[in-house]
Amino acid sequence: MFGLKKPSLTLRITITKSIGALVGLTGVIVIPLYYPAANWQFLLGILFWYTMLGAFIGLAGAFNWHKIVNMPLAWWFRGPVYGAFWNLLLVLLMPEKLSEIIKMVDFVNLVSPWWFLVEGAIIGFIMDWAATRFAGEGRQCVEQRPV
Repeated sequence: MFGLKKPSLTLRITITKSIGALVGLTGVIVIPLYYPAANWQFLLGILFWYTMLGAFIGLAGAFNWHKIVNMPLAWWFRGPVYGAFWNLLLVLLMPEKLSEIIKMVDFVNLVSPWWFLVEGAIIGFIMDWAATRFAGEGRQCVEQRPV
């Protein structure tokens, strides 16, 4: 895939940034349908937010051992935690705007902006799963091998 040998940190970051860009583009397309007051700065911010979330999760995959508690940091834990944390920052920065968006969508009466943490965890899970599956993780991603 992409002409790179497995495992590869570059491939991890490429996969996760691509998924983040797709999620961001989906937001850019869907948000104006439900929230017409969204301006271009907000939509561009959503696109960049999820792309950078992907870059962070891809890079974080190089660290699969937690040195403080001296135990492995599995992809199924690492991705959702980072995704939820990044979306926590988003909720703390603009809870009113996210509440307005959720009220417009409101399929099942879940109008709290805190549901974006669950969304971030799901996206982080998908990103880290794909990156680990197709590009590996941990020390093997950053070690140089003789060619």
